[in-house]
Amino acid sequence: MPIADLFEDFGESCNTDTNAADMSEDDLDDIRLAAFEKGYVAGWEDAIKNQEKENSRISDGMAQRLEDISFTFYEARSQFSKDFGIILRLLSEKILPETLHKTLAQHLTYEMQSILESLSPDSLTIAVPEGNRTKVEKLLDLDIPVPLRIEEDFSLSNDQVVLRVADIEREIDINRFVKSMLNTMDTFTFSTEKSDKYG
Repeated sequence: MPIADLFEDFGESCNTDTNAADMSEDDLDDIRLAAFEKGYVAGWEDAIKNQEKENSRISDGMAQRLEDISFTFYEARSQFSKDFGIILRLLSEKILPETLHKTLAQHLTYEMQSILESLSPDSLTIAVPEGNRTKVEKLLDLDIPVPLRIEEDFSLSNDQVVLRVADIEREIDINRFVKSMLNTMDTFTFSTEKSDKYG
């Protein structure tokens, strides 16, 4: 069996219904042009489909990467907020009370000046915790225009000082201020963690 019998011979006819010998040159050109257009359109459609597949693949990949980045960002922000809250709390518990005790004289001075400017009192009394009179006297080296009395009050804790003018009192409570700061920080940390968790 000859090898030529295994393959179809396309040279004999372009169209099974039409004999190439009976066709004019114009008819053959029309057939060739139609075949070329058909191939061109098919190639163009294949190129568009391939481009759409590639665009879809790129879009899916970008979406996945953005999702991964977003997750990583929120995870990192959540961890930072948690760590930042812990650091703030430690600083507030250890450093804030000590700093406030060191600046007690400035707080007292500010409050006394405020009272003197707004009320013009005849005298001023500072109530301090029992055993702290000498310490407060050393802190305050003021030249004020009214008599100043420092008296001990056993009802006050070591973190409290009270300024009294007639029936008006202004209290400086370091412990209460520190607790208030800690509560504010806890609220901030909680709301940040909640926001990171639930969006």
